[in-house]
Amino acid sequence: MLIAVNNIIVKQVNTEKAYKLQESNVYVFLFPKSARKDEIKKAVEKQYAVKVDEVRTVVLPRKEKNFRGVSGVLTQYKKAYIKVAKGMRINIDDNSVNKE
Repeated sequence: MLIAVNNIIVKQVNTEKAYKLQESNVYVFLFPKSARKDEIKKAVEKQYAVKVDEVRTVVLPRKEKNFRGVSGVLTQYKKAYIKVAKGMRINIDDNSVNKE
């Protein structure tokens, strides 16, 4: 199943580990579970105008939650570690590109 390249990025992960990885040009994003590596690469290259060198993915487990006596399941995502080309970076604050 192919996913449209437009708007497949769910969100960018902003944690201490993700910020530390940015020093080595690695950025962390969440994608739908059905997204493939080639689709992830195309989406990031198109949205941020950078060259992606490597994509590594991890499927996050589903989480069960209870809210006011009603149990449910949170959606399952795929976390992608994306390494961009040397000298390029993604500006987290305004989702634009800066070339050094």
